[in-house]
Amino acid sequence: MGPARRRFHRPGAPSFTRGIKPSARKAHSHAHPWVRPGRPGPTHRTDPARRNGSVTLLAVRDEHRRHGVGAALCEHAFAQMRMLGAEVVEIGTGGDSFHAPARALYERLGFVPLPVVAYYRQL
Repeated sequence: MGPARRRFHRPGAPSFTRGIKPSARKAHSHAHPWVRPGRPGPTHRTDPARRNGSVTLLAVRDEHRRHGVGAALCEHAFAQMRMLGAEVVEIGTGGDSFHAPARALYERLGFVPLPVVAYYRQL
């Protein structure tokens, strides 16, 4: 485990929820776990009634990529979603070459890509 990963709180520790907004404990809420003061982690949403969650935003600065930070951020969000009742989580990213590292990370974390088509229309 690299030094960057050691900075993250462990689920169950008193400090784990210290930086999580109170609304994160409610159904259909967004959570912004703080990696360190003033630095939000991944944004995620949990729907306990459907027992699922989704990571809606995850970003790692260039200089911190490939050091386990993205995986640690995801695991941090997964632990919070699990505590809120989620059994399944989804995460999405682009299909272009820029997003290839993100897709590789998600597959290493056990995600399975599904053939989904998104349609857009200009208004």
